[in-house]
Amino acid sequence: MFIALAHKVHKDDDGKFVVYDYYRLMKARLTPDGKKRNECLLGLGQLEGLTKRERNELADMLTSMIERGQTVMSFNPRLYEFAMEFYVKYREKHPAAESDPVLRREAERKEAERRRDLVTVSLKSVVQKQARTIGPEAVCRSTVEMLKIREFLLSKGWNRDEVKLALVQIIARAIYPYSELKTVRCMKENSALLEMFKLPAKMATKDAFYQGALRLWEVHREMEDFLHSRVKSMFGLEEKVLLFDITYAE
Repeated sequence: MFIALAHKVHKDDDGKFVVYDYYRLMKARLTPDGKKRNECLLGLGQLEGLTKRERNELADMLTSMIERGQTVMSFNPRLYEFAMEFYVKYREKHPAAESDPVLRREAERKEAERRRDLVTVSLKSVVQKQARTIGPEAVCRSTVEMLKIREFLLSKGWNRDEVKLALVQIIARAIYPYSELKTVRCMKENSALLEMFKLPAKMATKDAFYQGALRLWEVHREMEDFLHSRVKSMFGLEEKVLLFDITYAE
């Protein structure tokens, strides 16, 4: 067995691609047609603080425990903890009867630690009193963050509470497009939007929404230009102006 470096790519809230490294425990196998194939046995995470020599030693320790069922020793306590932690994780996916008493005791100890963190809950005792929707709210919040409306309003001198209220108002009006009074009522009765933005309910009133709408109107032209530029950069859009002559001709 050996430890190999892998790369993973994901997209952040700004739409940029971010690459981060992590390690995997690999094993070389032969396919039925005689070709060599590397198989991933376990994800090891980033292994922060481990040198290349320590990673090689960790691979040897895991090989001894997994393939030969042997107890391992190390003068590096942190490396030993890593080895035991990954070994238990491997055995959770690939159960096997432990022949080594030390490994058996270690697996039992880890299992006991895991069980101590568990809390037994009777499903019959669960009562739901204040159900809240979070689906459309999460989608709208993600869109608002990608469009960087928060940053735009902060650049206009708005404080953080004013920006929070404005974002809540924009999202609430998108989900509940009623009057300010009915929007506030529906939001407080049905939605987890205020909890998502950690905004006190006393700040989200119909009067606050009226004032917020007026303030948003004051910057609406600048915001339209900002959003137009933002969407163009996000999707690489190319603008074209097309002129049509609609004069009737025989």
